[in-house]
Amino acid sequence: QHGIPDNSTFDFIIVGSGPSGSVIANRLSENPDWNILLLEIGSEPSIITDYPFLAGSLQFTDYAWAFRSEKQDGYCLGCPGGKLWFAQGRALGGASAINYMLYSRGNPSDYDKWADMGNLGWSYKDVLPYFLKSEDSGITTEDADYHRKGGYLSVSDDLYRTESANVFVKAAQQAGYRYVDYNGKTQTGVSYVQTTSKNGFRCSAEKAFLRPIRHRRNLKILTEARVVKILIDPENKIAHGVEYVTGRKCKRAIASKEVILCAGALNTPQLLMLSGIGPKGHLEKLGRMDYKNK
Repeated sequence: QHGIPDNSTFDFIIVGSGPSGSVIANRLSENPDWNILLLEIGSEPSIITDYPFLAGSLQFTDYAWAFRSEKQDGYCLGCPGGKLWFAQGRALGGASAINYMLYSRGNPSDYDKWADMGNLGWSYKDVLPYFLKSEDSGITTEDADYHRKGGYLSVSDDLYRTESANVFVKAAQQAGYRYVDYNGKTQTGVSYVQTTSKNGFRCSAEKAFLRPIRHRRNLKILTEARVVKILIDPENKIAHGVEYVTGRKCKRAIASKEVILCAGALNTPQLLMLSGIGPKGHLEKLGRMDYKNK
């Protein structure tokens, strides 16, 4: 959809189509009165991203950012040059298009700590209904209260089990560890992994949350579009659009309500700093002090 005119206006602009961006695009576009633009620097995923056994290879393709850590003493000693390869997704679906598909919600106490710190609405009892709403579970479990069918995201027991995995699970049980559903009531025990997959194929965020709703006329998805700046009003400090490059042309898109950044753990802060938002020292080095650390 490279034909989106320059300076087009949308209610919401979402930068990045990883798990968070895909879910937000799906949810917001449920309202037919809102127009949403989803911008993704990567391309459409191909059939090779569907196969779990290719996950390792995908991280060295154009579907991934080739980030590497800085060399430091004490870790990554077995990596070339002492630098860790840090792959992030660069396609519709983001990292969920290239990762190993392991599905783990985490321990309830972590969510409860967030709530205790003042983040109301983030306790485990608050977020569990949304995990259930999103899930189309195909796993075998006794913790039925922690899984649901009918959502967008397919979650399954891993079909690819090595003999060493079978032996490990059996040995752990012989040592007294219970077999548990680690996305259920308790995480102490042993288990095979659960994956975001269906019938042995990857279920990425794109496949789960975008593909079923791409017919919505109020949702525009633009791939191979790199956002280079957030447009911010210098007076009220409110974001009102983005500047992006597509087809070797620099364009702008205007947001009447919100600009939502879902560009990943590394690219999101980079984009903020390129737009003049961030630590004062970094901005001074970059020569981007428009908003002076506000």
